[in-house]
Amino acid sequence: MSSIQDFYRDQTIFLTGATGFLGKLILEKLLRTCAVQKVYILVRPKHDKTLQQRFHSIFDSPCFDLLRSSEPDFGKRVSLLSGDCSQRFLGLSEEARRLIKEEVTCIIHAAANVRFDTDLRTAVYTNVRSVKDLLELLGEVEKLRAFVYVSTAFSHCFRRTVAEEFYKVDDKPDKLLQMVEIMDDRMLNVMTPHILGDWPNTYVYTKALAEELIRAHKQTFPVVVVRPAIVTSTITEPLPGWIENFHGLVGVILGVSLGVLRSLQLRQDVEARMVPADLVVNNILAAAWAIQKSEGGDSIPIYNFTGCSGRLLTWGGLIKEFKRYMYVYPLSKTVWYPFVQTSSYKLVHQVRVFFFHTLFSYFVDCMLFMARKRPMAVEKYRKINKLVDVLGYFTVRSWNFQNDNVQALWKKMSEDDRKMFNFDMRDVDWSKYSENSILGGRLYLMNDSLDNVSKSKKKMYFLAIIHYVFIALMVYVLYRLLSPVVQMFL
Repeated sequence: MSSIQDFYRDQTIFLTGATGFLGKLILEKLLRTCAVQKVYILVRPKHDKTLQQRFHSIFDSPCFDLLRSSEPDFGKRVSLLSGDCSQRFLGLSEEARRLIKEEVTCIIHAAANVRFDTDLRTAVYTNVRSVKDLLELLGEVEKLRAFVYVSTAFSHCFRRTVAEEFYKVDDKPDKLLQMVEIMDDRMLNVMTPHILGDWPNTYVYTKALAEELIRAHKQTFPVVVVRPAIVTSTITEPLPGWIENFHGLVGVILGVSLGVLRSLQLRQDVEARMVPADLVVNNILAAAWAIQKSEGGDSIPIYNFTGCSGRLLTWGGLIKEFKRYMYVYPLSKTVWYPFVQTSSYKLVHQVRVFFFHTLFSYFVDCMLFMARKRPMAVEKYRKINKLVDVLGYFTVRSWNFQNDNVQALWKKMSEDDRKMFNFDMRDVDWSKYSENSILGGRLYLMNDSLDNVSKSKKKMYFLAIIHYVFIALMVYVLYRLLSPVVQMFL
Protein backbone atom coordinates (compact mmCIF):
# COMPACT_ATOMS: atom_id res chain seq x y z
CA MET A 1 0.00 0.00 0.00
CA SER A 2 1.00 3.59 -0.56
CA SER A 3 1.25 5.98 2.40
CA ILE A 4 -2.23 7.42 1.84
CA GLN A 5 -3.75 3.98 1.37
CA ASP A 6 -2.06 2.86 4.56
CA PHE A 7 -3.54 5.85 6.39
CA TYR A 8 -7.08 4.81 5.43
CA ARG A 9 -6.56 1.09 6.05
CA ASP A 10 -9.05 -0.25 8.64
CA GLN A 11 -10.45 3.22 9.27
CA THR A 12 -14.12 3.94 9.88
CA ILE A 13 -15.29 6.95 7.90
CA PHE A 14 -18.34 9.16 8.41
CA LEU A 15 -19.22 10.77 5.08
CA THR A 16 -21.92 13.36 4.50
CA GLY A 17 -23.14 14.17 1.01
CA ALA A 18 -22.83 10.59 -0.29
CA THR A 19 -26.10 10.94 -2.21
CA GLY A 20 -24.62 13.86 -4.21
CA PHE A 21 -22.25 14.00 -7.15
CA LEU A 22 -18.98 14.66 -5.29
CA GLY A 23 -19.97 12.49 -2.32
CA LYS A 24 -20.56 9.44 -4.53
CA LEU A 25 -17.08 9.83 -6.00
CA ILE A 26 -15.49 10.12 -2.55
CA LEU A 27 -17.31 6.98 -1.43
CA GLU A 28 -16.36 5.06 -4.58
CA LYS A 29 -12.69 6.04 -4.33
CA LEU A 30 -12.46 5.06 -0.66
CA LEU A 31 -14.02 1.65 -1.28
CA ARG A 32 -12.10 0.90 -4.47
CA THR A 33 -8.58 1.97 -3.49
CA CYS A 34 -8.47 2.08 0.31
CA ALA A 35 -9.04 -0.89 2.58
CA VAL A 36 -11.38 1.04 4.85
CA GLN A 37 -13.19 -1.02 7.45
CA LYS A 38 -16.52 0.79 7.18
CA VAL A 39 -18.09 3.94 5.76
CA TYR A 40 -21.11 5.45 7.47
CA ILE A 41 -23.09 7.61 5.07
CA LEU A 42 -25.82 10.10 5.91
CA VAL A 43 -29.04 9.57 3.94
CA ARG A 44 -32.01 11.94 4.13
CA PRO A 45 -35.52 10.46 4.22
CA LYS A 46 -37.82 11.34 1.31
CA HIS A 47 -41.56 11.04 1.03
CA ASP A 48 -41.43 9.07 -2.24
CA LYS A 49 -38.68 6.62 -1.24
CA THR A 50 -37.80 4.68 1.87
CA LEU A 51 -34.33 5.05 3.37
CA GLN A 52 -33.36 1.61 2.11
CA GLN A 53 -34.52 2.47 -1.42
CA ARG A 54 -32.48 5.68 -1.40
CA PHE A 55 -29.50 3.79 0.04
CA HIS A 56 -29.55 1.15 -2.70
CA SER A 57 -30.22 3.69 -5.46
CA ILE A 58 -26.85 5.32 -4.67
CA PHE A 59 -25.05 2.21 -5.93
CA ASP A 60 -27.08 2.00 -9.14
CA SER A 61 -24.96 4.86 -10.47
CA PRO A 62 -22.52 4.02 -13.32
CA CYS A 63 -19.68 5.45 -11.22
CA PHE A 64 -19.75 2.25 -9.12
CA ASP A 65 -19.47 -0.13 -12.10
CA LEU A 66 -15.66 -0.39 -11.89
CA LEU A 67 -15.81 -1.08 -8.15
CA ARG A 68 -18.63 -3.58 -8.63
CA SER A 69 -16.57 -5.55 -11.15
CA SER A 70 -13.74 -6.07 -8.68
CA GLU A 71 -15.76 -6.29 -5.43
CA PRO A 72 -19.39 -7.28 -6.05
CA ASP A 73 -20.30 -7.19 -2.34
CA PHE A 74 -18.66 -3.82 -1.58
CA GLY A 75 -21.94 -2.62 -0.06
CA LYS A 76 -21.21 -4.66 3.05
CA ARG A 77 -18.65 -2.03 4.04
CA VAL A 78 -21.21 0.79 3.83
CA SER A 79 -23.72 1.48 6.59
CA LEU A 80 -26.71 3.79 6.48
CA LEU A 81 -27.35 6.54 9.02
CA SER A 82 -30.68 8.32 8.76
CA GLY A 83 -30.23 12.09 8.89
CA ASP A 84 -30.69 15.48 7.29
CA CYS A 85 -28.12 18.29 7.25
CA SER A 86 -30.89 20.88 7.44
CA GLN A 87 -31.98 19.53 10.85
CA ARG A 88 -30.43 20.00 14.28
CA PHE A 89 -27.40 17.76 14.79
CA LEU A 90 -27.88 16.60 11.20
CA GLY A 91 -31.06 14.77 12.19
CA LEU A 92 -28.99 11.99 13.76
CA SER A 93 -30.55 9.73 16.39
CA GLU A 94 -28.89 9.17 19.75
CA GLU A 95 -27.80 5.72 18.60
CA ALA A 96 -26.23 7.12 15.42
CA ARG A 97 -24.36 9.77 17.39
CA ARG A 98 -23.10 7.08 19.76
CA LEU A 99 -21.76 5.04 16.82
CA ILE A 100 -19.93 8.10 15.46
CA LYS A 101 -18.43 8.93 18.84
CA GLU A 102 -17.21 5.38 19.48
CA GLU A 103 -16.25 4.05 16.05
CA VAL A 104 -15.50 6.82 13.57
CA THR A 105 -11.86 7.81 12.93
CA CYS A 106 -12.26 10.20 9.99
CA ILE A 107 -15.09 12.59 9.05
CA ILE A 108 -15.53 14.11 5.60
CA HIS A 109 -18.25 16.77 5.48
CA ALA A 110 -19.04 17.12 1.77
CA ALA A 111 -22.79 17.76 2.08
CA ALA A 112 -24.09 21.21 1.16
CA ASN A 113 -26.97 22.96 -0.52
CA VAL A 114 -25.13 24.11 -3.66
CA ARG A 115 -27.99 25.93 -5.37
CA PHE A 116 -27.22 29.63 -5.80
CA ASP A 117 -30.88 30.64 -5.57
CA THR A 118 -31.68 28.83 -2.32
CA ASP A 119 -33.51 30.91 0.26
CA LEU A 120 -31.36 32.11 3.16
CA ARG A 121 -33.06 29.99 5.83
CA THR A 122 -32.46 26.71 3.99
CA ALA A 123 -28.88 27.67 3.10
CA VAL A 124 -28.04 28.68 6.69
CA TYR A 125 -29.52 25.54 8.23
CA THR A 126 -27.85 23.19 5.73
CA ASN A 127 -24.48 24.89 5.21
CA VAL A 128 -23.87 26.61 8.56
CA ARG A 129 -25.76 24.96 11.38
CA SER A 130 -24.65 21.49 10.24
CA VAL A 131 -21.00 22.58 10.60
CA LYS A 132 -21.68 24.10 14.02
CA ASP A 133 -23.29 20.89 15.24
CA LEU A 134 -20.54 18.73 13.74
CA LEU A 135 -17.86 20.78 15.50
CA GLU A 136 -19.69 20.22 18.76
CA LEU A 137 -19.87 16.50 18.03
CA LEU A 138 -16.16 16.26 17.12
CA GLY A 139 -15.08 16.95 20.68
CA GLU A 140 -16.69 13.66 21.73
CA VAL A 141 -15.32 11.49 18.90
CA GLU A 142 -12.86 9.26 20.72
CA LYS A 143 -10.65 8.05 17.85
CA LEU A 144 -10.75 11.03 15.48
CA ARG A 145 -7.74 11.27 13.15
CA ALA A 146 -9.01 13.85 10.64
CA PHE A 147 -11.98 16.10 9.91
CA VAL A 148 -12.19 17.43 6.33
CA TYR A 149 -14.55 20.27 5.52
CA VAL A 150 -15.28 20.73 1.81
CA SER A 151 -15.83 24.45 1.20
CA THR A 152 -15.56 26.44 -2.05
CA ALA A 153 -12.84 28.62 -3.56
CA PHE A 154 -15.48 31.34 -3.96
CA SER A 155 -16.38 31.63 -0.28
CA HIS A 156 -14.78 35.10 -0.35
CA CYS A 157 -15.33 35.77 -4.05
CA PHE A 158 -15.53 39.57 -3.67
CA ARG A 159 -11.77 39.52 -3.00
CA ARG A 160 -9.53 39.64 -6.07
CA THR A 161 -6.75 37.69 -4.31
CA VAL A 162 -7.72 34.65 -2.25
CA ALA A 163 -4.95 33.15 -0.14
CA GLU A 164 -5.01 29.81 1.64
CA GLU A 165 -6.05 31.40 4.89
CA PHE A 166 -9.17 32.28 6.84
CA TYR A 167 -10.80 35.65 6.34
CA LYS A 168 -12.75 37.07 9.22
CA VAL A 169 -16.46 37.56 8.60
CA ASP A 170 -18.14 40.48 10.32
CA ASP A 171 -21.42 38.60 10.71
CA LYS A 172 -21.43 36.20 13.64
CA PRO A 173 -22.81 32.78 12.63
CA ASP A 174 -24.50 32.25 16.00
CA LYS A 175 -26.33 35.57 15.81
CA LEU A 176 -27.41 34.90 12.23
CA LEU A 177 -28.76 31.50 13.26
CA GLN A 178 -30.81 33.15 15.99
CA MET A 179 -32.10 35.74 13.50
CA VAL A 180 -33.10 33.08 10.98
CA GLU A 181 -34.97 31.12 13.63
CA ILE A 182 -37.11 34.03 14.85
CA MET A 183 -37.87 35.77 11.50
CA ASP A 184 -40.74 34.69 9.28
CA ASP A 185 -40.12 33.92 5.60
CA ARG A 186 -41.42 37.24 4.29
CA MET A 187 -39.22 39.33 6.57
CA LEU A 188 -36.19 37.14 5.91
CA ASN A 189 -36.61 37.45 2.14
CA VAL A 190 -36.74 41.23 2.46
CA MET A 191 -33.62 41.28 4.64
CA THR A 192 -31.58 38.80 2.55
CA PRO A 193 -29.95 41.33 0.13
CA HIS A 194 -28.87 43.48 3.10
CA ILE A 195 -27.51 40.45 4.97
CA LEU A 196 -25.55 39.14 1.97
CA GLY A 197 -23.71 42.43 1.44
CA ASP A 198 -20.73 41.78 -0.85
CA TRP A 199 -21.62 38.12 -1.43
CA PRO A 200 -23.57 37.45 -4.65
CA ASN A 201 -25.69 34.54 -3.41
CA THR A 202 -26.65 32.54 -0.33
CA TYR A 203 -24.40 29.59 -1.21
CA VAL A 204 -21.04 31.37 -1.10
CA TYR A 205 -22.18 33.52 1.84
CA THR A 206 -23.07 30.52 4.00
CA LYS A 207 -19.84 28.77 3.02
CA ALA A 208 -17.91 31.81 4.31
CA LEU A 209 -19.89 31.64 7.56
CA ALA A 210 -19.09 27.94 7.92
CA GLU A 211 -15.39 28.71 7.52
CA GLU A 212 -15.77 31.40 10.18
CA LEU A 213 -17.16 28.78 12.56
CA ILE A 214 -14.13 26.57 11.94
CA ARG A 215 -11.72 29.51 12.32
CA ALA A 216 -13.26 30.63 15.59
CA HIS A 217 -13.47 27.12 17.01
CA LYS A 218 -10.69 26.19 19.38
CA GLN A 219 -8.56 23.60 17.61
CA THR A 220 -8.46 20.53 19.80
CA PHE A 221 -8.64 18.06 16.91
CA PRO A 222 -7.14 17.68 13.39
CA VAL A 223 -9.13 19.83 10.93
CA VAL A 224 -8.48 20.67 7.28
CA VAL A 225 -10.43 22.79 4.78
CA VAL A 226 -10.49 22.06 1.03
CA ARG A 227 -11.72 24.82 -1.30
CA PRO A 228 -12.40 23.50 -4.83
CA ALA A 229 -13.33 25.84 -7.68
CA ILE A 230 -16.15 24.93 -10.14
CA VAL A 231 -16.43 21.14 -9.90
CA THR A 232 -17.08 19.56 -13.29
CA SER A 233 -17.13 16.12 -14.96
CA THR A 234 -14.51 13.51 -14.07
CA ILE A 235 -11.33 13.35 -16.12
CA THR A 236 -10.43 9.65 -15.67
CA GLU A 237 -11.86 8.02 -12.53
CA PRO A 238 -13.91 5.96 -12.16
CA LEU A 239 -14.82 6.63 -15.81
CA PRO A 240 -14.10 9.65 -18.04
CA GLY A 241 -16.71 12.38 -18.33
CA TRP A 242 -19.04 11.11 -15.61
CA ILE A 243 -21.49 13.74 -14.38
CA GLU A 244 -24.74 13.40 -12.46
CA ASN A 245 -26.48 16.76 -12.13
CA PHE A 246 -27.46 19.73 -14.26
CA HIS A 247 -26.28 22.34 -11.76
CA GLY A 248 -23.84 25.04 -12.76
CA LEU A 249 -21.60 24.88 -15.80
CA VAL A 250 -22.72 21.48 -17.08
CA GLY A 251 -26.34 22.66 -17.25
CA VAL A 252 -25.24 25.70 -19.27
CA ILE A 253 -23.27 23.61 -21.77
CA LEU A 254 -26.18 21.22 -22.25
CA GLY A 255 -28.51 24.21 -22.68
CA VAL A 256 -26.28 25.46 -25.50
CA SER A 257 -26.09 21.96 -27.02
CA LEU A 258 -29.88 21.68 -27.02
CA GLY A 259 -30.16 25.02 -28.78
CA VAL A 260 -32.27 26.62 -26.04
CA LEU A 261 -29.53 28.80 -24.55
CA ARG A 262 -28.35 31.49 -26.98
CA SER A 263 -26.81 34.22 -24.84
CA LEU A 264 -24.17 34.10 -22.12
CA GLN A 265 -22.61 36.85 -20.05
CA LEU A 266 -18.89 36.14 -19.83
CA ARG A 267 -15.45 37.53 -20.59
CA GLN A 268 -13.76 35.37 -23.17
CA ASP A 269 -10.24 36.21 -21.96
CA VAL A 270 -10.86 35.19 -18.32
CA GLU A 271 -9.65 31.78 -17.13
CA ALA A 272 -12.43 29.25 -16.53
CA ARG A 273 -11.81 27.95 -13.03
CA MET A 274 -12.95 24.38 -13.67
CA VAL A 275 -11.63 21.43 -11.67
CA PRO A 276 -12.44 17.81 -12.62
CA ALA A 277 -14.37 16.11 -9.83
CA ASP A 278 -12.09 13.08 -9.47
CA LEU A 279 -9.05 15.33 -8.95
CA VAL A 280 -11.00 17.18 -6.25
CA VAL A 281 -11.70 13.85 -4.54
CA ASN A 282 -8.01 12.94 -4.60
CA ASN A 283 -7.08 16.31 -3.10
CA ILE A 284 -9.64 15.80 -0.30
CA LEU A 285 -8.35 12.33 0.58
CA ALA A 286 -4.72 13.45 0.44
CA ALA A 287 -5.49 16.46 2.66
CA ALA A 288 -6.82 14.20 5.43
CA TRP A 289 -3.65 12.11 5.25
CA ALA A 290 -1.44 15.23 5.29
CA ILE A 291 -2.91 16.53 8.55
CA GLN A 292 -1.33 13.49 10.20
CA LYS A 293 2.03 14.38 8.68
CA SER A 294 1.98 18.05 9.69
CA GLU A 295 4.36 19.38 12.26
CA GLY A 296 1.58 20.70 14.44
CA GLY A 297 0.80 24.30 15.26
CA ASP A 298 -2.41 26.20 15.79
CA SER A 299 -3.19 26.95 12.14
CA ILE A 300 -5.76 24.93 10.24
CA PRO A 301 -4.48 24.04 6.74
CA ILE A 302 -6.54 25.28 3.79
CA TYR A 303 -6.18 24.03 0.23
CA ASN A 304 -7.33 26.24 -2.66
CA PHE A 305 -7.84 23.61 -5.34
CA THR A 306 -8.37 25.90 -8.33
CA GLY A 307 -6.03 24.66 -11.05
CA CYS A 308 -2.82 26.22 -12.31
CA SER A 309 -2.98 29.79 -13.56
CA GLY A 310 -1.77 30.07 -17.15
CA ARG A 311 -2.63 26.43 -17.86
CA LEU A 312 -6.41 26.67 -17.78
CA LEU A 313 -8.85 27.23 -20.60
CA THR A 314 -10.32 30.69 -20.91
CA TRP A 315 -14.10 30.99 -21.13
CA GLY A 316 -13.70 31.78 -24.80
CA GLY A 317 -11.51 28.70 -25.30
CA LEU A 318 -14.00 26.58 -23.39
CA ILE A 319 -16.92 27.71 -25.57
CA LYS A 320 -14.82 27.01 -28.67
CA GLU A 321 -13.95 23.48 -27.51
CA PHE A 322 -17.49 22.60 -26.54
CA LYS A 323 -18.88 24.00 -29.79
CA ARG A 324 -16.52 21.77 -31.72
CA TYR A 325 -17.63 18.59 -29.97
CA MET A 326 -21.31 19.40 -29.67
CA TYR A 327 -21.39 19.31 -33.50
CA VAL A 328 -19.48 16.02 -33.54
CA TYR A 329 -21.86 14.44 -30.99
CA PRO A 330 -25.14 16.35 -31.46
CA LEU A 331 -27.99 15.53 -29.10
CA SER A 332 -31.03 13.77 -30.52
CA LYS A 333 -33.23 16.02 -28.35
CA THR A 334 -31.86 19.27 -29.81
CA VAL A 335 -34.75 21.69 -30.33
CA TRP A 336 -32.88 24.42 -32.27
CA TYR A 337 -29.55 24.85 -33.99
CA PRO A 338 -26.89 25.51 -31.28
CA PHE A 339 -26.03 29.16 -31.63
CA VAL A 340 -24.74 31.13 -28.66
CA GLN A 341 -23.48 34.70 -28.40
CA THR A 342 -21.42 36.06 -25.53
CA SER A 343 -20.79 39.47 -24.04
CA SER A 344 -19.21 40.77 -20.86
CA TYR A 345 -21.73 43.63 -20.76
CA LYS A 346 -24.87 42.83 -18.81
CA LEU A 347 -27.08 45.21 -20.82
CA VAL A 348 -26.08 43.60 -24.13
CA HIS A 349 -26.71 40.17 -22.66
CA GLN A 350 -30.15 41.20 -21.34
CA VAL A 351 -31.20 42.59 -24.74
CA ARG A 352 -30.22 39.31 -26.38
CA VAL A 353 -32.07 37.35 -23.70
CA PHE A 354 -35.21 39.37 -24.44
CA PHE A 355 -35.12 38.60 -28.15
CA PHE A 356 -33.60 35.09 -28.15
CA HIS A 357 -35.17 33.69 -24.97
CA THR A 358 -38.19 35.66 -23.79
CA LEU A 359 -39.90 36.41 -27.11
CA PHE A 360 -39.04 32.96 -28.41
CA SER A 361 -40.55 31.28 -25.30
CA TYR A 362 -43.84 33.16 -25.69
CA PHE A 363 -43.94 32.21 -29.37
CA VAL A 364 -43.42 28.53 -28.51
CA ASP A 365 -46.10 28.60 -25.81
CA CYS A 366 -48.55 30.18 -28.25
CA MET A 367 -47.89 27.32 -30.66
CA LEU A 368 -48.36 24.78 -27.87
CA PHE A 369 -51.59 26.45 -26.77
CA MET A 370 -53.01 26.36 -30.28
CA ALA A 371 -52.02 22.70 -30.50
CA ARG A 372 -53.96 22.14 -27.24
CA LYS A 373 -50.84 21.21 -25.33
CA ARG A 374 -49.64 22.56 -21.99
CA PRO A 375 -47.53 25.75 -22.37
CA MET A 376 -44.15 25.27 -20.73
CA ALA A 377 -41.50 27.29 -22.58
CA VAL A 378 -41.92 30.53 -20.60
CA GLU A 379 -41.46 28.74 -17.28
CA LYS A 380 -38.48 26.74 -18.59
CA TYR A 381 -36.77 29.86 -19.91
CA ARG A 382 -37.38 31.67 -16.63
CA LYS A 383 -35.33 28.98 -14.88
CA ILE A 384 -32.65 29.03 -17.60
CA ASN A 385 -32.30 32.82 -17.40
CA LYS A 386 -32.04 32.63 -13.61
CA LEU A 387 -29.21 30.08 -13.84
CA VAL A 388 -27.32 32.17 -16.39
CA ASP A 389 -27.76 35.32 -14.31
CA VAL A 390 -26.30 33.80 -11.12
CA LEU A 391 -23.37 32.29 -13.06
CA GLY A 392 -22.64 35.64 -14.73
CA TYR A 393 -20.93 36.90 -11.57
CA PHE A 394 -18.29 34.18 -11.89
CA THR A 395 -17.78 34.29 -15.66
CA VAL A 396 -16.92 37.98 -15.99
CA ARG A 397 -14.44 38.16 -13.08
CA SER A 398 -10.93 36.84 -12.58
CA TRP A 399 -9.21 35.88 -9.34
CA ASN A 400 -5.70 35.32 -8.11
CA PHE A 401 -6.00 32.09 -6.13
CA GLN A 402 -2.88 31.26 -4.16
CA ASN A 403 -2.30 27.51 -3.85
CA ASP A 404 1.05 27.07 -2.10
CA ASN A 405 -0.43 24.45 0.25
CA VAL A 406 -1.73 22.39 -2.68
CA GLN A 407 1.71 22.44 -4.29
CA ALA A 408 3.41 21.57 -1.00
CA LEU A 409 1.03 18.64 -0.50
CA TRP A 410 1.84 17.32 -3.98
CA LYS A 411 5.58 17.50 -3.26
CA LYS A 412 5.08 15.68 0.03
CA MET A 413 3.43 12.69 -1.64
CA SER A 414 5.32 9.62 -2.84
CA GLU A 415 5.34 8.53 -6.48
CA ASP A 416 2.87 5.74 -5.67
CA ASP A 417 0.51 8.20 -4.01
CA ARG A 418 0.80 10.63 -6.93
CA LYS A 419 -0.36 7.89 -9.28
CA MET A 420 -3.13 6.63 -7.01
CA PHE A 421 -4.35 10.04 -5.78
CA ASN A 422 -3.40 12.30 -8.65
CA PHE A 423 -4.62 15.92 -8.48
CA ASP A 424 -1.94 17.54 -10.66
CA MET A 425 -3.65 19.79 -13.23
CA ARG A 426 -0.54 21.07 -15.00
CA ASP A 427 -0.81 18.67 -17.94
CA VAL A 428 -4.57 18.33 -18.40
CA ASP A 429 -5.53 17.80 -22.06
CA TRP A 430 -8.43 20.24 -22.13
CA SER A 431 -9.49 19.31 -25.65
CA LYS A 432 -9.87 15.65 -24.73
CA TYR A 433 -11.51 16.62 -21.46
CA SER A 434 -14.06 18.76 -23.31
CA GLU A 435 -14.86 15.86 -25.64
CA ASN A 436 -15.37 13.47 -22.71
CA SER A 437 -17.52 16.04 -20.90
CA ILE A 438 -19.80 16.40 -23.91
CA LEU A 439 -20.05 12.61 -24.19
CA GLY A 440 -20.65 12.30 -20.44
CA GLY A 441 -23.43 14.85 -20.48
CA ARG A 442 -24.98 13.06 -23.43
CA LEU A 443 -24.78 9.57 -21.92
CA TYR A 444 -25.29 10.12 -18.19
CA LEU A 445 -27.58 13.15 -18.08
CA MET A 446 -29.52 13.02 -21.35
CA ASN A 447 -29.53 9.21 -21.65
CA ASP A 448 -28.79 9.72 -25.34
CA SER A 449 -27.12 6.70 -26.94
CA LEU A 450 -24.20 7.13 -29.35
CA ASP A 451 -26.19 4.99 -31.80
CA ASN A 452 -28.26 8.11 -32.49
CA VAL A 453 -25.30 10.28 -33.61
CA SER A 454 -25.82 9.79 -37.36
CA LYS A 455 -29.54 10.55 -37.12
CA SER A 456 -28.85 13.53 -34.85
CA LYS A 457 -26.38 15.01 -37.37
CA LYS A 458 -29.05 14.95 -40.08
CA LYS A 459 -31.40 16.75 -37.70
CA MET A 460 -28.64 19.28 -36.95
CA TYR A 461 -28.18 20.07 -40.66
CA PHE A 462 -31.92 20.55 -41.06
CA LEU A 463 -32.07 22.87 -38.04
CA ALA A 464 -29.06 24.82 -39.37
CA ILE A 465 -30.86 25.52 -42.65
CA ILE A 466 -33.98 26.70 -40.79
CA HIS A 467 -31.87 28.81 -38.45
CA TYR A 468 -29.96 30.69 -41.14
CA VAL A 469 -33.07 31.12 -43.33
CA PHE A 470 -34.83 32.58 -40.29
CA ILE A 471 -31.88 34.95 -39.65
CA ALA A 472 -31.91 36.06 -43.29
CA LEU A 473 -35.64 36.75 -43.15
CA MET A 474 -35.24 38.75 -39.94
CA VAL A 475 -32.48 40.85 -41.54
CA TYR A 476 -34.64 41.42 -44.62
CA VAL A 477 -37.68 42.45 -42.53
CA LEU A 478 -35.57 44.85 -40.45
CA TYR A 479 -34.09 46.31 -43.63
CA ARG A 480 -37.55 46.88 -45.13
CA LEU A 481 -38.82 48.45 -41.91
CA LEU A 482 -35.84 50.70 -41.28
CA SER A 483 -34.91 51.75 -44.78
CA PRO A 484 -37.74 54.38 -45.06
CA VAL A 485 -36.68 55.84 -41.73
CA VAL A 486 -33.06 56.01 -42.82
CA GLN A 487 -34.02 57.70 -46.11
CA MET A 488 -35.95 60.40 -44.21
CA PHE A 489 -32.74 61.50 -42.53
CA LEU A 490 -30.61 61.38 -45.65
